[in-house]
Amino acid sequence: MTILIAIILTLFLFIVLPTILTNASDYKFYRRQYEKLSEKDYRLLIDMVVSTDGEIDIFTDGGLKIKEGVYLHNNSFTHLDPYAYYWFKKYHKWFKENIDINTLRHLYE
Repeated sequence: MTILIAIILTLFLFIVLPTILTNASDYKFYRRQYEKLSEKDYRLLIDMVVSTDGEIDIFTDGGLKIKEGVYLHNNSFTHLDPYAYYWFKKYHKWFKENIDINTLRHLYE
């Protein structure tokens, strides 16, 4: 049992904690931008959905640009940080419920 606790603490200290510390400076932007999502207009740019003001982008790999210099990448770095992962899923859920890619395609063809 002691070995299991030591392994879990080691994983937390060397893998999860560094991702949290790295992403923490961007936490303040996640909620601010999320609350503005419905106010923005979106268009399809090649295979990316972008806001017309250029702040919010969804990349083909699922990554998000929240604002200039603030990203939620679709990789382990985001997935290991519980707070960043929560917002990553929340943004994707909002886009899935509110933005229809097929409608955007027809608008810009």
